Amino acid sequence: YGFAGFTKDDKTIVIYDKYDIWEVALGTTNAKRITKGREKNIVFRIVKTNIAKQLPFDGTIMSDTIDLNSQLVLKGSLPDDSMQGYYTLKNSVEKKLIFGPNRIYEIKKSAETNTYIFFQEDYEHPTSAQLILNNQIQTLYRSNPQHRNFFWGKVTTINYLSESGKPLKALLYSPSDYKDGDSYPMVVNVYQTQSDRLHYYRNPADAVYNGYSVVNLVNRGYFVLMPDIEYKMGSPGDSAVFCVTSAVNEALKRGDIIFNKLGLIGHSLGGFESSYIVTKTNLFAAAIAGASMTDHLSGYLTVSENYKKAEIWRFEYYTNRMGKPLFDNFIGYLQNSAVYNAPNINTPLLLWTGEKDKHIAPTQTMELYLAMRRLGKKVTLLKYPKEDHNLENPEKQADLSTKVLDWFDFYLKDMRQPKWMGK
Repeated sequence: YGFAGFTKDDKTIVIYDKYDIWEVALGTTNAKRITKGREKNIVFRIVKTNIAKQLPFDGTIMSDTIDLNSQLVLKGSLPDDSMQGYYTLKNSVEKKLIFGPNRIYEIKKSAETNTYIFFQEDYEHPTSAQLILNNQIQTLYRSNPQHRNFFWGKVTTINYLSESGKPLKALLYSPSDYKDGDSYPMVVNVYQTQSDRLHYYRNPADAVYNGYSVVNLVNRGYFVLMPDIEYKMGSPGDSAVFCVTSAVNEALKRGDIIFNKLGLIGHSLGGFESSYIVTKTNLFAAAIAGASMTDHLSGYLTVSENYKKAEIWRFEYYTNRMGKPLFDNFIGYLQNSAVYNAPNINTPLLLWTGEKDKHIAPTQTMELYLAMRRLGKKVTLLKYPKEDHNLENPEKQADLSTKVLDWFDFYLKDMRQPKWMGK
């Protein structure tokens, strides 16, 4: 679960298990657990409370010297992050500073006193700066004072099971003007694990780097669902299909979501998942896939511009989770490629990519676009000149954000088709 650092004399190291912090003597089998997180169902991790100098992104791993005889500050959280906060640790005794149902982060400590400052927020309360002074918590500053003048909606969690039977969660955001008795369309955003963002405050924005904004969508009258995915090695695509459809079916039990007005959106790995899911199900009335990996065969045999090495590592054991080399599981690589399943797509699909994407080659998006065009499927491609994996130009960000809303408004709300979607 991770390495925290060396102790001051270099005779022991500090490491983590699922819940706790351990001191392990080098060259021996002696290990001492110095927190009691497992008993409390709290995950403890050491945090730095000073302003650290940032290292360049060159592969360097930062490790601190840890003085276990001094007072340490720990981040504490429930395993699902629904409750979190900070503790102090001295002589193997944890003392709570702050712990609650919020996002609590970026704590800093005064150099000379036990005075702390940290940020706190949740979906319905904008970010605030909080001070701990003499064991009392004071609010220093609240951002977005105009927030209370607007409809905002709420976020809840949906519980469902993965294919293996593991309990999973999804975040469900309600339309900002939600009214009991009304029904609304829903957009599903896919990307690995997302339930740990339950308490994130989200600013509205016209320009978003990947076109996806929870606040934009709920303000437009959509539910937004963000499900977690448990992956089975060798079947990342089908893992996403199973978990996403399970979460959607659970959400539909509410009765206030229109079952045939569901949208799907993802970017990067989420783009792969979005483009693959629509090859396996007709559950969605419209879908969007950005910077998507669509062909595991050609992708596996590509040299990454970002990493200056073959993409093999990404497919075998990183995000693509195939578990085996291409030629040991050729059929599996075919089956997990949206391109070779394109004849099964019946969902209108909006594809987009940055022309200079160095993380996932734009040719991956182009392959699926050409396959769907040749098959006579409903597909549109947006290709942004001079842009990388994430759009950086604010005008292009705004363009994509607008087109995302247009796409869903047309297919999920039966609004007039905008000109850019026409022939």
